[in-house]
Amino acid sequence: MTLLLDILDWIFIFVLGLPVLYLFVFAAASTRARKDTYPPARLQRRFVTLIPAYKSDAVIVHAAQSALQQDYPQELHEVVVIADRLQPATLAELRRMPIRVLEASFENSSKARALNFAVGEIGPDGAEAVAILDADNLAGREFIARMNDALDSGIQAVQAHRTAKNRDTDTAVLDAASEEVNNSIFRRGHVALGFSSALIGSGMAFDYKWFRENIACCTTSGEDKELEALLLRKGTGRRCLLQPAAALDSGAVLRPFIGRKAASGSNPLGEYGLLRQAAAMVPAAAHPAAGAGAPVGRRDDGMRTHGFDKMVGGRPAAAPGHGDGAARRAGRRPAGTRP
Repeated sequence: MTLLLDILDWIFIFVLGLPVLYLFVFAAASTRARKDTYPPARLQRRFVTLIPAYKSDAVIVHAAQSALQQDYPQELHEVVVIADRLQPATLAELRRMPIRVLEASFENSSKARALNFAVGEIGPDGAEAVAILDADNLAGREFIARMNDALDSGIQAVQAHRTAKNRDTDTAVLDAASEEVNNSIFRRGHVALGFSSALIGSGMAFDYKWFRENIACCTTSGEDKELEALLLRKGTGRRCLLQPAAALDSGAVLRPFIGRKAASGSNPLGEYGLLRQAAAMVPAAAHPAAGAGAPVGRRDDGMRTHGFDKMVGGRPAAAPGHGDGAARRAGRRPAGTRP
């Protein structure tokens, strides 16, 4: 009887020890530094950035404005806001921007429905790559350019690393810590050991043709997990890690983090790369939720923050296409051509 109990104890310890070992291994792997980067893209793709906005009047204007402030040719980047039940004043403010506003009113609203509606309006030839942001995300100036670099290396899907922009309450701090634990173990740790990172739902970029064909299969509120499953079933390569400050969410931050390599793609610096990018200020828009001229600055740690009442460091944003990233890409071949 004692022997049987000992065996049961060891089985119990083994079963419980497996997830502990799993977490430990990937947590340790997440501390490894990565030095490989994706080379500057040879082809500048036509990007469309989709921002589903459901009753997001307080934040959508700032999200759209930051999405426009990209070191990427304006003629190759379109911002599309899927406006679901926004106030007339918010719609009017969005329409004053050089973006496309698609009004929608679903009986049962969801991000999957909004994204399906958007790609239907854009059409099959409306873009070559698509980026997804949430209505409370702020995109770094090189967000699109870095995503393009990864896609040009043969990646099908790229995920950014989310970091908290609001840490002014205990709950916000705990939420940010939880997000960073997930980022470290299930994304950076996985990628460091050659596995795929998880999708988070925003700060993502995909090959547009693949996305258009597969977003129609997503019907639940967990469209990111459905896309992840589709990548595993239909993809033919591995996903990669990108690691700059790409976008921010009210609960956690995003640095580019995930990709899936296409069968025909090749990355001369390896399947998994680490990107770094400088964060810059996003000029604030006069908006009822924030007040006229409310600043959106950056933190001393290089991660962009959503500070409505004060700015912590930063520099004025240059005109789109004239920042450091644009200078780095000077002389690149025009879209649609390859050496």
